[in-house]
Amino acid sequence: MRGKDYFQILGICQNASDDDIKKAYRKMALKYHPDKNSATNAEEKFKEVAEAYGILSDPIKRMTYKSTYWRVVLLVPIPCVPWQSQML
Repeated sequence: MRGKDYFQILGICQNASDDDIKKAYRKMALKYHPDKNSATNAEEKFKEVAEAYGILSDPIKRMTYKSTYWRVVLLVPIPCVPWQSQML
């Protein structure tokens, strides 16, 4: 199972500056704030944005997250294919 991609949630690249992270958070928070957005998933998205900002705005948490990024976020499980079907 893949983990959450906090960079994608905020729409930023991995080498974004602290200022870029803050700007992206404000933009996404306004977009998904339940008082401003009546979509059914707005509150859930708003919480994801807040969670992403909580990790990426803290230098130590961001460093820890980035060190495991490739294993957690980009890990794509290999589908299990029965060996019999490979012989056909």
